[in-house]
Amino acid sequence: LRPAIEEARSAIELNQVDDFLDRVDSRISSRILRSALFSAARDVAGIDADVTPEEGSILAVVAVRFG
Repeated sequence: LRPAIEEARSAIELNQVDDFLDRVDSRISSRILRSALFSAARDVAGIDADVTPEEGSILAVVAVRFG
């Protein structure tokens, strides 16, 4: 799990979120796993009430692709 988190953080820092999500999207074909990914992203965002506009945009993209 740690490598995935580090890869996601790196993508955010390097402004390569779309490429990162493309790679994730191409690897996950199970609807159950896709739904779990969306739920996890939503839960993480809910933990921090101070979601930045950039984080909100990322969550919106995740919702469209995986929700």
